Amino acid sequence: MAHVSSSSSTTVIETRKRSLVPEQWEDQVRAIDISECKGAALSLAQAFATDELTQYLLDAEDVKDGDESKWRLHVDIFAYIVASHCYKGLVTTIGPDYEAVALWMPPGKDSDDWLTLLRSGMWRLYYRLSAEGRRRYFNELLPVLHDTKHEVMGERDNDSYYLVYLGTKPSGQRRGYARKLIDHMAAQADAEGRAMYLESSSLRNNGYYKKFGFEIKRDVYLGADLAAALPGTITTTGASDSSNDKDVSSSGAAAHAPVRLTIMVREPRPVSLAHSIPIKLHSGFSTHRAL
Repeated sequence: MAHVSSSSSTTVIETRKRSLVPEQWEDQVRAIDISECKGAALSLAQAFATDELTQYLLDAEDVKDGDESKWRLHVDIFAYIVASHCYKGLVTTIGPDYEAVALWMPPGKDSDDWLTLLRSGMWRLYYRLSAEGRRRYFNELLPVLHDTKHEVMGERDNDSYYLVYLGTKPSGQRRGYARKLIDHMAAQADAEGRAMYLESSSLRNNGYYKKFGFEIKRDVYLGADLAAALPGTITTTGASDSSNDKDVSSSGAAAHAPVRLTIMVREPRPVSLAHSIPIKLHSGFSTHRAL
């Protein structure tokens, strides 16, 4: 595109170079497949670089690796998780360079089968974490997440949209990307009359999620240190204060700051089909954008 400006003595022609980055990626949500897994994983790794859960898993007392090795493992872990959702869930993103990414597990889907574990690389996680890291992840975190979701959702456990991860990397913050990712899937959930479920590991995010209709159901605490501080209280129900999400504490070694997960659920809202347009995603998923 050429832009001409002139004065009494000079004429300047400015040419805007064509970019190969699709222009619609700037403000439109899109679903991605395994071919874009690495880019989405790196974005989430940047978004969760200061996350308490991440540090809890990688900073176990028996870990002797330096920061560079921990960062590489951190990126690889997200590559495994994103890949598993590309195969069996849904990964949505927005921005020209995966500025914000959301990992969803739609109704009736899960990524726990052996084929997905092998294809995604999730099986490697058992061997790459330290012994204490494995205990925290496989024996502590995963069972609590599974059991809590089942207790909170009941018969709707497998009939809801599960927001597993939502992250915006630093370069994409304050541009409304996270809002668009949530709205995008909320429209689908509303059209189907289904609830949405998430765990928030950031106190400040609870208020943000409430703007979309999410309500706090309970807080879940992970770690023997917290159990000792609050005898008999592993999960509690009530309001809590917690941009990127997930948290944990451990037994045995030195004390780690307690990690809190706030469980939140969004009930479906009435939607007028006359004011929605179906948008085709990949692998049989579709969504609706409200006019």
